[in-house]
Amino acid sequence: MRKSRLARRILVTAALLLCLSTPARAGFWSLFHLADEDSFNFRFTVVLYVDGQVLRASSVHELSASTEIRTIPGTGGGLFSKGRGEALRVVIPGKPSLYFLVADGGGNVGWYSALVQDCGLNDDNRDPVARLEQFRSFSGPCELSRKSIPMAVRLLREGDPSSMKEVVLPETEGPDGAVRLLSATIERTTEPISAGIATHLPWLSSTELITIATHRGPLPTNISVFVRR
Repeated sequence: MRKSRLARRILVTAALLLCLSTPARAGFWSLFHLADEDSFNFRFTVVLYVDGQVLRASSVHELSASTEIRTIPGTGGGLFSKGRGEALRVVIPGKPSLYFLVADGGGNVGWYSALVQDCGLNDDNRDPVARLEQFRSFSGPCELSRKSIPMAVRLLREGDPSSMKEVVLPETEGPDGAVRLLSATIERTTEPISAGIATHLPWLSSTELITIATHRGPLPTNISVFVRR
């Protein structure tokens, strides 16, 4: 009995060594992708024509991306991302400021969808490691499509979140006069994430739920559209 058990163990060990030998070993380990992760800072810049003036404003956001281990080629795994940053404040002298929210028109944060749709990065999930390398190599600048540009809002009274309304550009009439978006771009930067919006909107520290008056009707949301940490 002991000899038969020993023989079976020897056979199992030999089979395992054969599977892990070259070239079989290469085929075995190719079933796995080691997880990788990285973070990138992007500068979001808008140029506006406001009541006869050309105004430029920008803010820096972070995109963190990671790849998940795949156990079988072509299944599972992928590239996953999340964003951090604050809404972009456009100061208009003597008039209410405009805010471009953190999320884009599709509710995405961190510019991932913009990089794929507008900047030519691959969205193929079969090789997430290669996709992450694309993010590492991207520098920009890249012009954003209308869909990728975050929603713009105005607070008629900055201390009162209930006075918040969507601004659909171009705006021909409003408290700021005529407002037209000339360009919106993103590009890589080594500058730190923008901060300080709470000094202009102190209610962010005491409010969680907000409602934006949009052209489609009231939009209930929360303060994460202004600041995402």
